[in-house]
Amino acid sequence: DKMELMKFAINQLSEMIRATDRISIVSYASKAKVLLPPTTGVDKLAVQEQTKSLKASGMTAGGDGIKLGFEQAEKAYIENGVNHVFVITDGAFNQTDYDYKKMIKKFTKKNIQLSVVGVLNDQKSEISMREVAKFGEGAYVPIFNLNDAQTNIRQLVRSLSFKK
Repeated sequence: DKMELMKFAINQLSEMIRATDRISIVSYASKAKVLLPPTTGVDKLAVQEQTKSLKASGMTAGGDGIKLGFEQAEKAYIENGVNHVFVITDGAFNQTDYDYKKMIKKFTKKNIQLSVVGVLNDQKSEISMREVAKFGEGAYVPIFNLNDAQTNIRQLVRSLSFKK
């Protein structure tokens, strides 16, 4: 199930954050909204509680979700740290609301990168996800099963940790 894999992926990310790190959760169903404002790694339980409540619904406001994710990352910015937005999607994110590339470029100049985690996505979606991740100076992470969610996300987070 896509939603269960997505929840598992978020929990994998939350398990890897340290006390000095910050994580935020943004939902982008019909409307983008902040479910969890920037929270330190000390409060992993808050992340897990918000993750449990996630449900698939409505259309996909992906462009708005990306923008809101960047805004949350900017609020929680860590000087000389890794500042990264992870978009976790099945490939359905509506980018037509505005020029999302312009917005991604603005934030990469501020040292906030973007990676895309694709959950059970098709090949056509993978192409666009890879393009968005490349433009965001991040990576595309495929997830097709629980092992992928555990291994691939850990590899990405580790690689980001070594960049600084």
